[in-house]
Amino acid sequence: RPPRSTLFPYTTLFRSEDVATEKLTLIAMLDEGEHAVLNGDDSVIARAATEADVITFGRDETNNVSFANAALTRVDDAFRRQVKFVFRGGEVDVALANPGRGALAAASAAFGVALSLSAQGHLHLAQKKIKRVLADLPAPGSRMEVIEAAGVVWIDYAYNASPLSMVAALEDASEIAAIQGGRVLAVMGDMLELGALSQDSHRDVIECAHELGIHTLLFGQEFANVDTSAHASIEEL
Repeated sequence: RPPRSTLFPYTTLFRSEDVATEKLTLIAMLDEGEHAVLNGDDSVIARAATEADVITFGRDETNNVSFANAALTRVDDAFRRQVKFVFRGGEVDVALANPGRGALAAASAAFGVALSLSAQGHLHLAQKKIKRVLADLPAPGSRMEVIEAAGVVWIDYAYNASPLSMVAALEDASEIAAIQGGRVLAVMGDMLELGALSQDSHRDVIECAHELGIHTLLFGQEFANVDTSAHASIEEL
């Protein structure tokens, strides 16, 4: 039987101390013999105090599950993220159907669950099933959804946009443009409910677009509050 409790507290979309604190509370509730699958790249979450067995995942090779060589490729007229997952007992190469960078943490967490099953002899079965599912599981709607029409690649990354997901979208778009030999036009609206972090967060996204050489159209009051006069490639609607 699978572990009685497995948890996935990771903060890949938006780094917030308040969110991290709430997740630490959940982790602390786990008992001995239960399992916590945690983002080891998050310095706060990785130090969580718990009696549960902890399995960490992330990019850093010191994690129980790590990923590397996460190159974006085009296979059979579709974009895929070719990634190697390394964990105790072996490594697995997977061509993720979801090409977005945000899928890497979730996919490595899935292999973390496979490790949590290993003590009960289910690792091999879980590993094979997770690999098959990740190879076929497309991006959900508006989360790195790639649509091609009339020679244009449209990338819909608008669902619940946050500072980190916006940066990831810009970086993914730049990778696709490099493969296609094209250029990127980003149309971005406000990120909401960021409170006191809003202006800095919107400024960071604008700076990322500028550094990547992406022509950007902005709309919304939050973006309007940021001075973009130094960036000719940034336009406000």
